[in-house]
Amino acid sequence: NLSVDQICKLLTPNIVHEALVTAVNNVSTEDDSLLKMIPISDTIKLSQHDALSIKAVENVADELSTVETFQGRLTWLDLNFSESGDAKEIIKAFNKSFLSSPETIIQGAARGPIAKIILEKINDSAPRRVDENSQKPPYSLVNLSPSNREYILRASVNRPVPVSAKLPQRLYASVTPSEFRMAGAFSSDNTFFF
Repeated sequence: NLSVDQICKLLTPNIVHEALVTAVNNVSTEDDSLLKMIPISDTIKLSQHDALSIKAVENVADELSTVETFQGRLTWLDLNFSESGDAKEIIKAFNKSFLSSPETIIQGAARGPIAKIILEKINDSAPRRVDENSQKPPYSLVNLSPSNREYILRASVNRPVPVSAKLPQRLYASVTPSEFRMAGAFSSDNTFFF
């Protein structure tokens, strides 16, 4: 006759191992970054009964939950940002970069395949206007009903002439229901000015 806590101690390594196997199976083999996030070595150490502790099980569960969250985000990006042809590689690189870094470069800027998808999503989610004579496009910021949104646009441009060095340019916009603020930080190459 085993007590409930003894049964739990015996079953915990099996449950943790099954959670690990499920996480590995759910992660696509194409994405190495998600596979690296899975705490395989910690889980193996945890399966030894002498290393078993509630805190260690909670840590592994939190890490597996994080992997699951990133997998869900990646699946969402693949569903919403999918295209075939030449743009497929650009969008695949964008999806990977979007999850792994705090800043993402959008290739092609406003005319690229990613910008087209974003504008399409904004256009689909914007409420339809009753007034057909309106001059504002359906994807304008007015239709989004923003409440305290901030945007930072970054670019590297040759300024003031095309042969100048590429320097960073930043444009900051803050949109609230009552006001719109914009500020810019622009750089120019003055090496050849006298």
